[in-house]
Formats: sequence, C-alpha cells, structure tokens
Amino acid sequence: MFVASTFLQSFKRTTHLFNRAFSAVTIAQIKELRNITGSPIDECKKALEAEGGDINKAREYLKKRGLAQANKRSGKAASEGVIGIKYNPNNDTAVVAEVQAFILYIG
Repeated sequence: MFVASTFLQSFKRTTHLFNRAFSAVTIAQIKELRNITGSPIDECKKALEAEGGDINKAREYLKKRGLAQANKRSGKAASEGVIGIKYNPNNDTAVVAEVQAFILYIG
C-alpha cells in the first residue's frame, strides 16, 4: 500500500511539472500580449493560461486584474510628491500646484 501511494504521489508531481514545462501557451503569444499590454511576462503567461491561449480574453483578464490591484492600492497615502509655484512678475497672480505619487518599488 505504501509503495502504491508513493508511486501515485511521484506520478502526480511529475505530471504537474510536465504540464508546467509544456503548456499550450507559446513564447510568441506571451511576447505579443506583453507588447500590447505592457504587463509583466509572468502576468501575461498566467492570463494566457487562464484563458486558454486566447489573446483577447487574456487582455480582458489583465484589465480586470489591473483594476483589482489598483483598487487594492487606492487606500494607500501618496507620500512622495512635488510642489510647484509660478507667479507673475507683477506679483498680481500666482499658481500653486501639488502633485503626489505612490511609488511601488519592485526588486
């Protein structure tokens, strides 16, 4: 019984690795989707695998996923930014503009 269960576990692991190594998604499809969307390679591959290799459906998948990630980050405070001041030489008008940004470090 132990030998059979060990064999079955080994078979499942090998099948999983085989399926990951030889997925139906080609590098050309991943490259095309990346060129269209600008998304990271691993996200493009996940989207194509989830949508069965259909690039249009994968674009929609990435769009939904991107909106979900944007909504998740929307509550965070923007802690980086710059303030600019422009005034008229006659000193009768001035404009003050503040731009804040949320910086995501990837590394």
